[in-house]
Amino acid sequence: MKSSVNVSVSVTDIGSPKLPFFESIGKGFTTSFQILGAIFISIGNLAVGFLSGAPPLENFVGPVGIFEVANQTAQFGIIYLIQLIALISLNLAALNLIPVPALDGGRLLFLAIEKVKGSPIPPQREGIANAIGFGLLIILMVAITVHDVVKLF
Repeated sequence: MKSSVNVSVSVTDIGSPKLPFFESIGKGFTTSFQILGAIFISIGNLAVGFLSGAPPLENFVGPVGIFEVANQTAQFGIIYLIQLIALISLNLAALNLIPVPALDGGRLLFLAIEKVKGSPIPPQREGIANAIGFGLLIILMVAITVHDVVKLF
């Protein structure tokens, strides 16, 4: 049985309560961690959807799609655009921690393997793994960008 995972971004004007300065900083950190948790859950759902046969690129947008969302967001005002930029930054931070060679998460994975193994991974093998991971990331980036451009027409 195929399952599909639908992920979308929409912008609505709902407003936000005014908070005192120091309380707003604490609320910002709390909200950021809640959003990071939701991002990691979404990444897990995307992985499950991909493994279960969901269309692989339907749930992604690249720079072209991000530009479209940013353009729509800018119409609501600068605060909403700043919030979108913060959301993009949190997404990039979360994605960078995925244990894929060529990302920081891949480096953490290699360090964990070295710790368990008790000896370093040969630099040649680590280099090959990083080159393969980087190549796959470039292919993914091109595919997502082409998908975004095709959706425009």
